[in-house]
Amino acid sequence: MKKNKKKPILNVNLKRLKKIKKKFIPQINISKLTKKIKSNLDLSYLKKNKKNKKVKKSKNKKTSVQIKAQQKAKEQILKQKKREKLAKAQIVKARSEEKQRLKDEELKIKKQELKIKEEELKLKIADHKLREQAEQRLQDQ
Repeated sequence: MKKNKKKPILNVNLKRLKKIKKKFIPQINISKLTKKIKSNLDLSYLKKNKKNKKVKKSKNKKTSVQIKAQQKAKEQILKQKKREKLAKAQIVKARSEEKQRLKDEELKIKKQELKIKEEELKLKIADHKLREQAEQRLQDQ
């Protein structure tokens, strides 16, 4: 009897894979495909550059009337800011003057009160001296 040799399973699988690979070989030429892709990319890049240039040009163009209007607006803003600063400075100055005036008035009032107290003390001393003199006269008599 002859022994039947069994083929290993791996060899069979390899043959099947080779057949499958042959079936899936692409029919498209790769060089043609790359040329198409490159041309499409170049066109899209050129379109993008043109759009960017157009936008830049439109942004930079300003008429002389617009420039003058902007300058006038800036000048008016600066004038307004100067006026506000001057007004604030005047308000601060007026407040400080008012505070100083109040302090001066308070000092005057305190000085007047001190003078009145001194005069009262002088009067008391004079009154005391008069009483002493009157008592001495009475004692002398």
